[in-house]
Amino acid sequence: MNTILQSALHTIIENIEKFPNHNAIHVDGKYYSYQEFGQLISNIQNLIIENGFQGEKLIGVLTIDDVYTYASM
Repeated sequence: MNTILQSALHTIIENIEKFPNHNAIHVDGKYYSYQEFGQLISNIQNLIIENGFQGEKLIGVLTIDDVYTYASM
């Protein structure tokens, strides 16, 4: 993972821990807190593992203007 991605991921994790009730993202007219966004990310990670894709270098992500798209990245 490159340093820009590592830095972004570190910042998101840090904000989830420090500011769980602060707004993290605004998508389709709705704000999601860091806690909500973190939970969506965790749910997607679990789906990837449950479906046997853990350890894969590449997976496809359908991108639309949706909170799940941003959580998948």
